[in-house]
Amino acid sequence: MKKIFCLAIFALLAGIAFAERLPKEVMEMAREKIPEDAQLKNSSFKDNEYELIFVDGAKSTYKIEIDKIGNNLSLKEIKIESRVPAESKNIKLEVEDVESLLREKFPEATDFKIELDYNRSGRAKYEVEFFTDEYKAEIEINPFTGEFSKQEFEYYFEYDSLKD
Repeated sequence: MKKIFCLAIFALLAGIAFAERLPKEVMEMAREKIPEDAQLKNSSFKDNEYELIFVDGAKSTYKIEIDKIGNNLSLKEIKIESRVPAESKNIKLEVEDVESLLREKFPEATDFKIELDYNRSGRAKYEVEFFTDEYKAEIEINPFTGEFSKQEFEYYFEYDSLKD
C-alpha cells in the first residue's frame, strides 16, 4: 500500500512539473480557444508537437495540438467532444435549420456540406464540413436537439510566415 501511495504521489508531482514546464505561449494559445473553466488534465511534447487535453465543467474534452517549428508555434488542430449524444432516433431539424445554427456560431464559414447519416440501429446525426480562412471544420450535430457533439478544426499551416 505504501508503494502504491508513493507511486501516486510521484506521478502527480511529475505531472505538475511537466505542466509548469509548458511554455507560456503554448498555454496562452490553447487558452484562447477553450472555455475559461476548462482545466488542463494532460500534456505532452513529442516530435515537435505539444498536445494538451483540457476538460471543462460540462465534461467536454478539448484536445489541442500545437506544432513547434523552430522558435515559432502554430496551432494545428482542436478536437472537442462533449457528453451530448451525437445521434437521435427523432429528427427535428432540417438541413436549413442546421445551416442556420452553423452560420450563427461560425459567421465566417463557407462551403457547407451537410449530410444526415444513419447508423445500423436507425439513429441519425448530421455530419457537417465547412471552411474558414483559418481552418477546415468537421462537426457532428444531434438532429433533434441541435447540440454539437464532436467538433474538429484543422488549422491551415503557413510555412512562409514562419521563415525568419
